[in-house]
Amino acid sequence: MKPLIKKLAAIEFTFLTLFLIQALLWSGAGISFRAKFRDGFTALNNQSLFDWLGAAWSDYPLVAAWLLILCLAAGLLMINALCCTLYIQIKRCMTRPAWPSWIFFLLHLMFIALLACHGMVMVSTQKHHGIRLFPGDRSSDHGIGIRLDSVQYTAGIDLLTMERLERRRHMTRKRFPMNENTATLLVEGGNHHPKAKTIGMLAPVSCNGFRITLKEFVSRTGPGELPDDAIGVEITLTRNPWNRVFFAVYILLIGLLAGYLALTWKR
Repeated sequence: MKPLIKKLAAIEFTFLTLFLIQALLWSGAGISFRAKFRDGFTALNNQSLFDWLGAAWSDYPLVAAWLLILCLAAGLLMINALCCTLYIQIKRCMTRPAWPSWIFFLLHLMFIALLACHGMVMVSTQKHHGIRLFPGDRSSDHGIGIRLDSVQYTAGIDLLTMERLERRRHMTRKRFPMNENTATLLVEGGNHHPKAKTIGMLAPVSCNGFRITLKEFVSRTGPGELPDDAIGVEITLTRNPWNRVFFAVYILLIGLLAGYLALTWKR
């Protein structure tokens, strides 16, 4: 058993798993240029993991296999970190009980916790996408009440009639100023009064445990004269109780790394 643990704890195994993960990420980026596979990744991004897996094996088998192999590679990296921590780092702390050794040991523990949090975030995130609202519309189907109060949109209706990829190319800072294209939501929760939240592209808001992301502006009419309520928004709701834990672990990891570098600099 010890020879196997020693191999799993080896730095060579670390580099092997990191190379495998990097190769998988590059291959995923490559196949996403084909429309069929890109649709699979888009569906994965828009849905909860288990909801997506229900149809992925028949609709997007290559993307599903890619994700499975990526998760296995990440699992191997976690096993490597566990074996290294328990077989090598803890022995080093016992033989050389100095602050740098203990901080390096804690760095390994935080890295393991970070990988575990990544996994928990993946499997526990609730996602509800494609929620379209126009001024005055209200949605309450996902555990939170949201009403679209108003939309401020200055980029021109022709941008909304373009295909998605073409639209992205035209959304330059000059054509689409982020601070001039926003929406005001009234978010309800429990017995509290509705809270007004201003949301923009790349500027999500959090309320009542939900993260509300503005995916895009939408129109229910074609080019021409527009009524006041013709432009709305498409939003995505996400909820994950592990997000705060994940970011707390991330901050601790960075702090420990900074402390380790400070203690070992020019040593």
